[in-house]
Amino acid sequence: IVEADDELMERFLEGEELSEDEIAGGVTRAVAPGTLIPIFFASSKTDVGVDEFMDVLVQYALSPLDLKRSGQKDDEEVEISPAPDHPLIAQVFKTRIDPFVAKMSYIRIFAGTLKKDMSVTNLRSGQTLRISQLFEVQGGSQEPLDEAGPGEIVAVVKMDDLKTGDTLAGGPDRVVLPEIRFPRTMVSLAVEPKSRADQAKISDALHKIEDEDQTFRIVREAQTKEMVMHGMSELHLQIIEERLRKRDKVEVVTRIPKVPYRETCTATATGSYRHKKQTGGAGQFGEVHFRISPCPRDINPDEYFTKERFENMREYHYDPDLNFCFVDRITGGSVPNQFIPAVEKGIRERMAQGVLAGYQVQDVICELFFGKDHPVDSNETAFKTAASMCFKQVFLEAKPVLLEPIVQMEITVPADKLGDVTSDLNTRRGRMEGMENAPGGFQIIKAKLPLAEVLTYSRALSSMTGGQGTFTYEFSHYEMVPPNEQAKIVAAAQKEKEEE
Repeated sequence: IVEADDELMERFLEGEELSEDEIAGGVTRAVAPGTLIPIFFASSKTDVGVDEFMDVLVQYALSPLDLKRSGQKDDEEVEISPAPDHPLIAQVFKTRIDPFVAKMSYIRIFAGTLKKDMSVTNLRSGQTLRISQLFEVQGGSQEPLDEAGPGEIVAVVKMDDLKTGDTLAGGPDRVVLPEIRFPRTMVSLAVEPKSRADQAKISDALHKIEDEDQTFRIVREAQTKEMVMHGMSELHLQIIEERLRKRDKVEVVTRIPKVPYRETCTATATGSYRHKKQTGGAGQFGEVHFRISPCPRDINPDEYFTKERFENMREYHYDPDLNFCFVDRITGGSVPNQFIPAVEKGIRERMAQGVLAGYQVQDVICELFFGKDHPVDSNETAFKTAASMCFKQVFLEAKPVLLEPIVQMEITVPADKLGDVTSDLNTRRGRMEGMENAPGGFQIIKAKLPLAEVLTYSRALSSMTGGQGTFTYEFSHYEMVPPNEQAKIVAAAQKEKEEE
């Protein structure tokens, strides 16, 4: 407390005893710069400690004048003056979906005055909004307000354009408040409706929760064909499930999500495929010859794909996201120009479907160097089918392997649990990259692990550290799956395909 006040610090160091009033006055001054962070124990469910907490807020909480706030205006940082007669600057800091009053947006006012029937601008979307109703919220009750000034928190309803973090402006100044930063989600579960009746409601219900809770995300994974929800912990996702059941009347089933593996090749192979189909009337005919080889990462396409390296190359199409390149080396019109886009489309569709175990193919070069057509039976469909089947056959001859996503992890654990955690990382195919000391007797472990080993890590870490360990991770790169693990994954994929 005394660190935030030079006079109190001097008297304290001289051994002078400070009065309770002086200490109480120093609390607010210490909270403002962050040298003092009060912690309260209370339960809203049992009402224990709530009155004391509210009393402390009244006595020690900061006023808008105690903190300097700033925002961005025309790429320059400007200070915000918390005066009621200045242009309005406010921010949406919370969203709640109420089953009775629809969407509620909670707004904190930093400068100016927000009034009922006032027009404001959402600086994210540029849309002008009219505040038809303004409410003061106390627990479950809402009291209408005519206006509110700096430091006040109010709610508006049925404003679908508002999202958490939006800055609202009421004048010509366009000062954008800093983005509200939320922690990265670390735990994932695949989710699906329990019944056909739940299927129609699940998407809307999950997106409502996503609007409310900025530490919850719902993602539809195109590759694994799963809807995956991401949260802060297993408990967090359990609460989400409970909310879906109680509020939205949606029952769900959850499981560990599938890992988005990738496929690639490690050798060069050449082959051809002829698609020939004859029924009544016009038939289908298309023949293509491919050469498939690995595509090095981090290449400059213009320097790598040259006629010196690829004989008779006419053009190439490079996809940086998949590190894939289609090279056209046709000579003498063996595949007519109008069918070459269909060939590339057939290749891309097959890559998306996967060959080895049904996962996206990447890091490959596919060269079209010869083919045949028929003056009557050849068409785009025939060449697309021929390209898809040819890619499948040749890819299987090019020593295909699975790639798995590798993540960079930072794990914070108590120092006395360091040995247990590092031993566990070794069993998960982890690679230690270093350690750092952290305050409070903690250690930060830096390591790289396969994503497949991280999906169940939250519970294991909590068990090893008595709930004291935490971790964060982010995608790093893809690596080859060990042969024994690859065999298991391919066998599981084939079994799943047979069951379908």
